[in-house]
Amino acid sequence: MDNISTSESASTASVERPVPAAVQVAVGDCAAGCVAVLDGEQIVVVGSPDNGQVPVVTAGSLQQLAAATLVYTDRNQDQNPSHATAIAQLYDLVRSDRGRQARLSEQLSDLRDEFARYQRRSEANLDSIRQAAIDHYKTGDSICTEGLQEFLRDHGMQPIRHRVRFTVVGSYLVEGDADADSIQDDAVYVEIDLSNVDDVVDNSLTIDDRTISVTDDA
Repeated sequence: MDNISTSESASTASVERPVPAAVQVAVGDCAAGCVAVLDGEQIVVVGSPDNGQVPVVTAGSLQQLAAATLVYTDRNQDQNPSHATAIAQLYDLVRSDRGRQARLSEQLSDLRDEFARYQRRSEANLDSIRQAAIDHYKTGDSICTEGLQEFLRDHGMQPIRHRVRFTVVGSYLVEGDADADSIQDDAVYVEIDLSNVDDVVDNSLTIDDRTISVTDDA
């Protein structure tokens, strides 16, 4: 009996027990495309860890899990590199699109705030103009140029400007063997320098007409 028992024990010990396929790992160690189970819910890893967070899809929504979160996965599941790459690229596209949407939403919010501020300023400005008109009507005072300019500036409007028209007649001597046509062509480069004139509006100079003639100077 003892021999039989010993033989049966040895035979039982020699039989290799099956190793369970499901193992517990950190979700941060799972490649994109890996299917795992967390708290009884199936999840799919869709990207690599980023700042300690791993993107996963669960229950039809995209979520972030801490990379150290322990999940159960099948050690024998097939890992197709092309599928993993495609899933990771798809996640990057979704993340980029969400980022663009967030930036657009922020810009839209800024524009709304800016418009609201502009609307408030406009309403306040109109109220001020209305009150000034009423005050002027009550007093009956005439308004001078200086007062009008101040009124326009105070209400954000362009003050009255003055157009200065001028006529300049002059000449200069040219040496050399250039013909009259060449000299006349070069004369178009004669310019008016307004750098020393006060209060000139930028880019307001116009040349309405150029009359150029070339004669011999005896």
